[in-house]
Amino acid sequence: MHAILSALRPRWLINAWFVAACARPPSPTPAPATAIAPPIAPPIATPIPTSTPTSTSTSTATATSIAHPAFAHLEVPGYLDAVVSFPRVPGKRPVMVAVHGLRGRADWSCRIARHVMQARAFVLCPEGKPAHAVASDGDYARFTFASPAALAKEIDAGLDALARAYPDEVDTSRLLYYGHSLGASFAVAMLRDAPARWSRVVMSEGGYGGWWPSAKAHAAGQRVLFACGTPECLNGATASVRALAKAARDPVPAKVVYAEGAGHHSYGPIVDVMEAEHAWLVEGDERFAP
Repeated sequence: MHAILSALRPRWLINAWFVAACARPPSPTPAPATAIAPPIAPPIATPIPTSTPTSTSTSTATATSIAHPAFAHLEVPGYLDAVVSFPRVPGKRPVMVAVHGLRGRADWSCRIARHVMQARAFVLCPEGKPAHAVASDGDYARFTFASPAALAKEIDAGLDALARAYPDEVDTSRLLYYGHSLGASFAVAMLRDAPARWSRVVMSEGGYGGWWPSAKAHAAGQRVLFACGTPECLNGATASVRALAKAARDPVPAKVVYAEGAGHHSYGPIVDVMEAEHAWLVEGDERFAP
């Protein structure tokens, strides 16, 4: 595992500030995903190994997820295409929504979330809107989200498109969520206020403020994992975990994991500590039973 995740460390320049990209016009109706040829993009230098086929042809299979490529684009009406990671196991599978941070990319967040989930769930990754470009970005456009409300609307549109494209394969009940930095902080209210919908939450280097427990959160089985690579995040997330444990009549299960020295990055050692908590994250969810 260490050898696999060591490939997550970046090999290219990460000190860039603004990017732009030309948005493709939205499609009027959702369509089955079209395959992306791996490798997709940095900062993950090589694809995360998976037993899922990596065909670059458009996938039309509906009987089993094994027939799909590992990653693919999904048309989302009114928005840029999302990226989807398909599970490596057959049958109707849960869905994790994975949201990148400021100036990130959907394909990056999909690779990370796929690894954290051990390719046992669909991962839907909204793209957001183009950010501003600089020459140092090379061929990789960057994206962002305008507001928490805009993110929530794009997530709902993406989930609808995914369910319509693969109605026999996706289970959109009791969703899971992964967010990094902006993708975490923009989602706190949405996740906190609908624990029955968002049953498992992973917040990476952000989203550690604004949480408070409730009886309905515990009843819904919500779990919250905070992953940090900086002392600021560690301090904030630790305070939130303590509050969630003490303030509720029935405490919401929550924990914080720390990749010391990892910094404010979505990739690298912080992925190790998140993936190590996979069993805890999905504990009690029968959809992940062996």
